[in-house]
Amino acid sequence: MTYKDTANVGPATNVATTAEGGLFSKVAQDPLISAVVGLRAGFESRLPVRYSRIENPTVGIITGIDEDSDPSGNDCNIYPTAGLFKMCYVNNYPFARYGMKSRSVDLTEVGLVDNNWTNANANIQGNPFAPTLPPSATNAPAGAGAFGAYALLAQRDDMKAYAEMMFSASVSYGRECLYGNPSNDVTTNSIKHMRGLSLLINDNYSDAVTGVDCARVDSKIIDFSGKSVEADTNELVGNIIDMIALFEARQKAMGFQERWDGFLVMHPNLFRKLVFAWPATFASYRTALNTSTEARVDAMMLQNQRISMLNGSYLIGDMGNIEVVQDISVIEDVDTGVYTSDIWFVNRRVNNRDTTYVEYLPLNNPATARGAIETFGASSKYNVLDNGKFLTFWQSEGTCVRSNMVWRPRLRVDTPFLCGAINDIDYTPNFLINETPFPSDSGYISGGVTGPYAGAAGTEVTITVCADDAAGELTFTVDEAFNCDAAGGVQVVFSDGLVIPAVVSAGAGTTSVSVDFTTAATPTTLQAVECADFAFVGATLRCPYRNQ
Repeated sequence: MTYKDTANVGPATNVATTAEGGLFSKVAQDPLISAVVGLRAGFESRLPVRYSRIENPTVGIITGIDEDSDPSGNDCNIYPTAGLFKMCYVNNYPFARYGMKSRSVDLTEVGLVDNNWTNANANIQGNPFAPTLPPSATNAPAGAGAFGAYALLAQRDDMKAYAEMMFSASVSYGRECLYGNPSNDVTTNSIKHMRGLSLLINDNYSDAVTGVDCARVDSKIIDFSGKSVEADTNELVGNIIDMIALFEARQKAMGFQERWDGFLVMHPNLFRKLVFAWPATFASYRTALNTSTEARVDAMMLQNQRISMLNGSYLIGDMGNIEVVQDISVIEDVDTGVYTSDIWFVNRRVNNRDTTYVEYLPLNNPATARGAIETFGASSKYNVLDNGKFLTFWQSEGTCVRSNMVWRPRLRVDTPFLCGAINDIDYTPNFLINETPFPSDSGYISGGVTGPYAGAAGTEVTITVCADDAAGELTFTVDEAFNCDAAGGVQVVFSDGLVIPAVVSAGAGTTSVSVDFTTAATPTTLQAVECADFAFVGATLRCPYRNQ
């Protein structure tokens, strides 16, 4: 069976590796240094992974019993009637669907080099992907060969495109386990969002069938209301200790093991600030001191405790150490140097049964994608990776190809009543550890260009308005300042793959760019083009690669 792809794959959109204009074409150093910040260990990497084909499972939680009824009957049977047990049906676990596609690569351009420097053995020191991810590591599709692809980044065009796809996928998915929300689904988008931790740990549970309130299922949520770690240390430490005491009291009363088995999730900046104050506060916040009381504190002991907690990522608790997962995916709100974020309390298991975990649709199952691939004879086009987690496939148009990947996970929290959160905690870091892998974050740091000739900010922009100046002379309003050289050629790239070359006549460096299609740079048949002739709005205006 032959497959014809109708996707608009061409023209090639990748930036070459070693060809003229390629990212590494002017580099003659081995090893190269990587300073890319990656997602290495989010909270979900601590969770077990399961596989399921159930589309949206319903969890039943027994919540209590009705009050017994008034005595009734004759003299021999005047006793109350027993109440009935009650159940809450929780149905909060639809499968998500995430995906990412690579830049398209022209097979006839792969492997070109700019000069005689050979990069066949070029090494890269540093790697934003973890070298070996445990089976439970789900916070990045990085497990699907991304570490090895990044190591070959400077050597091969295909590995560069693959590593870019995998890194973008990991960043796109990185916050979903915390903040995913199906209400953000868009009908014109293939993405379906999961219910993240911030939705599953909540105090507003209701029965999925009747809508009746389910207070027994609710998590414990504390609103810290913008109070700070520095000024309200006693209250915050007390809330954390008492939250775990509450869970352990519940577990004991419900017939689970007495000790709470779970961990805290917080941003590294908040953890660092909290650890500085924790030892002294934990030792004294429940002790009333007055002028007649002498308090003695061993400063070196407290400092050793701080160092131990920082190195071990834990807090000292009443019944043992409290594990802390420092997750850079936690969003920090910033207001004039004051940072605000949340702490989640995640119950991991009760009575040796996992209660918080990640599930995947097993795409390698004969009843799912793998079976369909074999049935339709499409094994040459589709592949399943990482024990069924990820489906990859390729698309082509002529000599242009690209890779795609799709995965269907969900987060499960089966005991929300043993989980909690403290929201809206303020803190002012002495020195901000501002290492975020998310380009959309205000504190994201990168710099440089995507290639030595083009690819800097503003060299590829989107046309938002087209205005006719004269036949073949148009003015485009674009979404950011267009930084292409005024004397150089430009390209208008349409969604269907059409590319029209032209030159900039005015407006370089601004968001209002005059483009001349009347010169020899443009094919004769298009030199009188007008706005109405093509779908210019939404098209891309870009610098082609060229010598500077």
